[in-house]
Amino acid sequence: WNFSLFSCLGESNEKPAADSLHRLHDPSSREHIDPSMWGVSREDIAYFEGQVRGLWERGDIPEPEDPKLRDSRHNDPKIGPNIYQVVEHYVKPATQDAGGMSWALMRNPKGLQCDLFATHAWSEGVFEFTRKLLSSWPQDAKGAYVCFLANPQTSGVSRLLAADLADSPFARALSAARYYVIIPNRFSSVYNRLWCVFETHLAFEKAEKDPDFQIFMAQPLSYFRVAMYCIPAYALPIAGACLLDATSWAHDISCLFGPLMWVVVIVILCELLHQIAERTATCLSHVPMVPMYFSVACCYMELFLTGVGAGMAWIGHFSGLIDHTGHHHMQVQFMMFKVKDDQRYEKGERWAVFAVFVAVVLTAVHKVFMSLVRQVLETEGMQMGIESVFHADCFSSKDKLRIQREIDGEEARIELQLIQLREVGRYNMAIKREHDLGINASHLRNSTLLRIVLKACASSAAWSTWWVTDMAGRGHTELALCILGVLVVIMIVVVRRWEIRLVYAVHWFYNWGIFFAFCSNNHHFFTRNAVLTFTMTEHTLALELAIFGAYLFQCWHYYTFGRSCRKGKLCFGMTCPGYEQIVKNADEAENMYI
Repeated sequence: WNFSLFSCLGESNEKPAADSLHRLHDPSSREHIDPSMWGVSREDIAYFEGQVRGLWERGDIPEPEDPKLRDSRHNDPKIGPNIYQVVEHYVKPATQDAGGMSWALMRNPKGLQCDLFATHAWSEGVFEFTRKLLSSWPQDAKGAYVCFLANPQTSGVSRLLAADLADSPFARALSAARYYVIIPNRFSSVYNRLWCVFETHLAFEKAEKDPDFQIFMAQPLSYFRVAMYCIPAYALPIAGACLLDATSWAHDISCLFGPLMWVVVIVILCELLHQIAERTATCLSHVPMVPMYFSVACCYMELFLTGVGAGMAWIGHFSGLIDHTGHHHMQVQFMMFKVKDDQRYEKGERWAVFAVFVAVVLTAVHKVFMSLVRQVLETEGMQMGIESVFHADCFSSKDKLRIQREIDGEEARIELQLIQLREVGRYNMAIKREHDLGINASHLRNSTLLRIVLKACASSAAWSTWWVTDMAGRGHTELALCILGVLVVIMIVVVRRWEIRLVYAVHWFYNWGIFFAFCSNNHHFFTRNAVLTFTMTEHTLALELAIFGAYLFQCWHYYTFGRSCRKGKLCFGMTCPGYEQIVKNADEAENMYI
């Protein structure tokens, strides 16, 4: 399926295009409309799909005679005939009868601003393409540049391509767009086509200069499979908690930790499990789909363990199943054993435990959801892989030579751009800034607005553990939850304002919050007097301020100097001794491609 986007720009693979151009496309005409206005609206795409489906159902769009263009999903109502057949049997006849302009200008004679630029392969099914395009359409985008609809398919393509590539119709449309969507398909990777690679490279160049420009992947055709896999994500925490009721050993060890400590220890264990899973998935990256399934399985395990922690807190302390009166149990607090009597937790602690538990579970469920979405996208997009820029091909040898001259010396950098896009799933100036500062791809990949908000809520619950506990213990539960809700709302407003810029800050705000909850469960703070007088907030205030100060210092250092070696600078702006070797190795790798 390695065909040229030259077809996208209007040339049939059977007939050479004529030199004449319709007046709306002819730059020398007074009625000429700039390519940035060759857009189609959502309503146009819906109308186009309806027209094509009607022809297809009547049998007027047959399967291609060329074996190379045939596919087994031609008669699938969710996939449909490929773009080559649609152009030949619908777009060309319709536009020829209307005067020879493009389909987009036939629908919008005065033009429509191209806010969205779609890159895709002509080998895909037309219904698959339209559904993905419509499901991924940004709300504030008026028109989209779709090559086979925007460019005239009956005549004049050679003149459109005669100019420099930087002044070609697709380049003009891309320069005016605010969004760039990559639409994968089930038949081949779009990056097997050199034109698509070149378009994505130009989109990267624009994204690094335009703060409002966004690159993203199309959404899956259906979320049914994702929803089915998410059902266990909700059931596992409940199963982990309920399973303990039927086990006698749970009653014996549930008193080992306090209620909050059980949840915190499990959260820390899950974070360690997540790190191990990330490294293991990286080692298995050469096996298709295995890393994704492994990641989802680890997320399931985290959810089950979180439920176990909540179950231990409930059985050992809140349920009343175990009578602590007159008994002395060994309890661990901050890795220190101490015999405890009946004052094993503060009266209002259950509300703090509940808040942390809910926030952690929702964050983990969202992580499962994102992993499953990536899995479906990988399946629908033939893994979006690329062996090398030099393996991408064009149907036209002239096209291939022109593009290779344009990207000469940039091949290694383009491949890195495509790899980064595949790992993260989207790209803009903010993501580039965070990547340059040293944040890893897994954090950027999962850092959707919802994920950042959920993690910010979990952070708020962790940091506010003891003042929620104290207020609830004094009988002011509603006030404590209201204040916690106000804090969460403030966090949401801040996150919505800065979004991706706060990925690092929110991630470590969460980690330091869990660390504070862990350290504050120490017998130096958790005293009998503090429990009975509901003054854990006062007893842990100095510790909380110290940890918060360490967090602020870490954020200042990161946003000032970066997390790792960046442009030869390391901690506090000192020169990295290995930077010159890194640059040398990169140059050698690039020379290998050249």
